[in-house]
Amino acid sequence: MGASDQGRRTAVILDADPVRLGNLESILERLDVDVVAAATALEAALEAIADERPDLVLIGVSPSKVPDVAALIDTAEKGDRSIVMALGDDDDPVFVGSILAMGVRAYVVTGRDRPG
Repeated sequence: MGASDQGRRTAVILDADPVRLGNLESILERLDVDVVAAATALEAALEAIADERPDLVLIGVSPSKVPDVAALIDTAEKGDRSIVMALGDDDDPVFVGSILAMGVRAYVVTGRDRPG
């Protein structure tokens, strides 16, 4: 079982961008979340989710990565308690709606250049 059994929240992070991955890990650790795995590859994240059963799975996602989202949600649901959250640069309502319908609990738009 994950570290949350002893009172601390746990997380697995997946993002292909190692810089963003490191930033997310740092932020979560400052929030007293124990990052049990930070992966740039889907296979490593799936293994960590199955082994650690984290409270939170945080994934960087794009429309080309929708199959990855499905695999992550399927694995996380087997752990019976993981919340899957996603972040990415795409704010297309169809894309966002599709990943939310798959079981992602929240989607945060990051890194987009804002006008003005």
